[in-house]
This record gives sequence, structure tokens and C-alpha cells, in this order.
Amino acid sequence: MDLGVRSIRSSGAGSGSVEITLPAALRPLLGVPCRISLRDGHRPEIVLTPDFRPAISAFADLWAKLSVALGAECCSGGLPIGEFVVSLGPTKEQGAASLALLDGLALAGAPPHDPAPFARVTAGLATRLALALEIDPDLAREFAAATAHVVTGIVNSTSCREICDIVAAMLRPMRVEAGSAFARLGEDAASPALWRELAGPLQAVRAHFLAWSRNPIERHTLGAAWRRGLSLELKEH
Repeated sequence: MDLGVRSIRSSGAGSGSVEITLPAALRPLLGVPCRISLRDGHRPEIVLTPDFRPAISAFADLWAKLSVALGAECCSGGLPIGEFVVSLGPTKEQGAASLALLDGLALAGAPPHDPAPFARVTAGLATRLALALEIDPDLAREFAAATAHVVTGIVNSTSCREICDIVAAMLRPMRVEAGSAFARLGEDAASPALWRELAGPLQAVRAHFLAWSRNPIERHTLGAAWRRGLSLELKEH
């Protein structure tokens, strides 16, 4: 990825230090330690390697908490990072178990945590967990979106609005409002109290998706009812 050209300049006469302005796309790396190395030769390269260990640690912590909350005992062996599509920033890759390192850095910091990166990481982890939970692969993306919605209150994309609304309605008898626990408990993605409170709703979501995996017609029927309801609502306005 070509991020353009910047000039090296002195940060002050006699200071001995130099500066280079990085592109705006790399602004989230502010404060991240970087290893500097020189690749010498006829075309020398100065390489900055950011330390993303805090991001990976945040992913692993959330993987463990989400696995327990969903009752996925088979995933207690640690985060299988090699099975994810990992990128610097969020991607629009559909259906993949993807994680963005910048999202991980956002969650590695102190709370309050931004719900948007929290939702993306939760969805990425849940996409992979869907397979371990024996949810139909065709439903994995919807399961991920619904899980992220219940945890954070965020709908990751307009295409996921249907399933998020359906699951929210199903959880209403449990007096569960999507994202309410996260907001009430200080927007702390790593809070043990948050994940204890989410265990019941998330296992209910798991049960619904397992039922739909066995009986896809039920899912299609719910979707048709949702679309009819939305159509009537639009006509009223």
C-alpha cells in the first residue's frame, strides 16, 4: 500500500532529532512503540515496525471472555490467530473472520472503549466461534452481527439490520436491551461483570441460531415477517 511521500526534517536546530509527518491513515498509531531497522543496499529502506502485542493480547482476552459467555467450551485453548484475516485497519471483507490491529489497540487502552471497534472485534471473533458452535456456515455472518449487536448495541452494517432487530425482539422477554450492559458498566470491554451479565442473552442467541441451522425455514419466515412489518411502517410515514 503506497501512503505517499513525506520529507524528513529537523525538529530543531542543534537538537539532533528528526521528524517525519505520517499520513492521516496512520494517526491511530500515535504513541505506539516502533522498532526501527535499516535494510541497506543500492535502494536502502528504513522500516518502522509497530509493536502490536497489546492488540493481540486484547483479542485473546476477548476471545476467552466471549467463548465462556457463549458456552463454547471447545474454544478454551486460546485464540487461533492464524485462522483470522488480520489487517492494520478494518476491512469490508464479507463473511471472513477478520480482525483489525487498530481496533485491538483501541480496546487495549483504558476504558471507556469506543463501541465501534468493540463491535467489529466481537463480530470477527464470533464469526470463527460460529463454526465451533456448529452453527450453519451460511448463518455465521448473521450470528456474528447479532452477537456484536447484543454486546455493544451497534449494527455493523445496514444489511445486518434485519437479524439484529429479530434477535432484539426475541430477547425482549428477558428484559435485555442491546448494548445496555456495556453502557451501564462504564463501556469497559474487558469487564468481568459485563461478560457475566451477557452470558444469558448470548447463550439464548446461540440457541436460536442452532435451531435455525436445523430448520432454516423458521429463519426465512421470521425474515419475511420483519420485511412485512418494515413495509407497513414505511407506508405509515
